[in-house]
Amino acid sequence: MKMQDDTAKTIIMMIVVMAFVLPGFEHSIANMGSFTLTIGVLGSGANFGLIAIHMIVVTFGNMIGGGVLLGL
Repeated sequence: MKMQDDTAKTIIMMIVVMAFVLPGFEHSIANMGSFTLTIGVLGSGANFGLIAIHMIVVTFGNMIGGGVLLGL
């Protein structure tokens, strides 16, 4: 947060997101970083209701998918 340049902040956030995406961790964790970028860009224009619904759907999908894959 001490960085003044918006480009540097965006690059750092992308690195944080990619740290979870590349190894194949849960999409719900990676989406938290993506939503942080979105809120930073759109500010008050972000739809927080849709973000919450998306997080719920993604989390349940990961639980079901993980259960099926581990079961197989």
